[in-house]
Amino acid sequence: MKKRFIDNLVGAVVTLVVTLGILLIALPLIYAGGMSIDARPYLGPFPPHDFSLRWYARFFSNDIYMRSLGASAIVSLIAAIAATTIGAAAAIASARLEANRRDAAALAMSAPQITPHVVLGFGLLMLFGGLGVQNGYVRLILGHVIITIPYVFRLASASLVGVPRSILEAASSLGARPRRILSQIVLPMIRTGLVVSFIFALAISLDDVAVAIFLTDANVTTLPVAMVSSMKSSFDLTIAAASMVLVLGAVVLLCLLNRFVSLDKILTGRS
Repeated sequence: MKKRFIDNLVGAVVTLVVTLGILLIALPLIYAGGMSIDARPYLGPFPPHDFSLRWYARFFSNDIYMRSLGASAIVSLIAAIAATTIGAAAAIASARLEANRRDAAALAMSAPQITPHVVLGFGLLMLFGGLGVQNGYVRLILGHVIITIPYVFRLASASLVGVPRSILEAASSLGARPRRILSQIVLPMIRTGLVVSFIFALAISLDDVAVAIFLTDANVTTLPVAMVSSMKSSFDLTIAAASMVLVLGAVVLLCLLNRFVSLDKILTGRS
């Protein structure tokens, strides 16, 4: 009886924590979504009584937001592709090292993840200034590659755990060259992990503010940085519409991925 009571209590606590977690994620999205279609010309109490798409119209007619949205798309896509390529290559290379060296490589690859992004952004600004890198796109792409590589490396390394070494040894003993083993065995077996890595890199790049705010210039500004700047100068509900555009973009991306890769495989990491 006592054990059953404890099990029920633990189950209730877990359910409560999960429910609170879901609410903490869902409520801000619901609030932002509701306010983005508020017909009032000012920020009023939630929920709105009248609805309008005026804030979306203002967002898509705003040249600054449109340029920043395009810049975010270009920077995030290129950075995600580069980070996935470099991170996966580093994970494959480190998997062949001895345990001590592999742990050291993993620690080194995790450095940008554990470094405060404000410090990292300021350091990159100083570094790029010293090297004469003035192009905003180049600085943002390099900065976002650096902050997203650790996630790609960890996910790709986790996917490689599921690749049986016996298969690789058998292929090698049959005369397969390393390039063929990589392209026809390793990469197909970890393709789902690479897709998940790309999604994480893309999402982190799209959402980044701490690094991007140091690396933007007058000609190239990402959407999150433009939203922060707008909040400081003249706050209105166009920011809510911009937020929902980012959310809807993520939803569309997941739907497109689900069309080619089953969503349950993306979420669980199964190949």
